[in-house]
Amino acid sequence: MGRIFDLWVVVPAAVGQTLTQGGSLSFYEFLAPMAQRPTDAAWGEQVEAGQPPPRPAWTGSFIEGP
Repeated sequence: MGRIFDLWVVVPAAVGQTLTQGGSLSFYEFLAPMAQRPTDAAWGEQVEAGQPPPRPAWTGSFIEGP
């Protein structure tokens, strides 16, 4: 699993709105053959090094930032 993303939501309240904060799991696709897929340890090292694969283009509609 990658990093947890911050999730900010504006929620209607009795008077005005309330800003709430939570988390969402990140999503990545591995386009390598199954025989070459990373182990959990290798994936963890890649995430810790700040080098996860690029997120799919379709996630750009709801994820902001790199």
